[in-house]
Amino acid sequence: MERVDGAWRDKGLATNTQSVKRADGKILHRVGSQDKVVDAIQFSATTSRMTIAVQSLCGTGNVDDFTQR
Repeated sequence: MERVDGAWRDKGLATNTQSVKRADGKILHRVGSQDKVVDAIQFSATTSRMTIAVQSLCGTGNVDDFTQR
């Protein structure tokens, strides 16, 4: 979590972190950000899995112009 938080801060994103105990006893750690460039991004992890969810802002143009070939 510290590495993700640091990497996002290095890119200029303000971050927020939290740790919560789940019903199964595992601790869920989260780091997230909201910004004018990224609508919302959240990285979550426990000892057995991790997820990342990103919601981007809408833009104009053709999505194919943004894909790498």
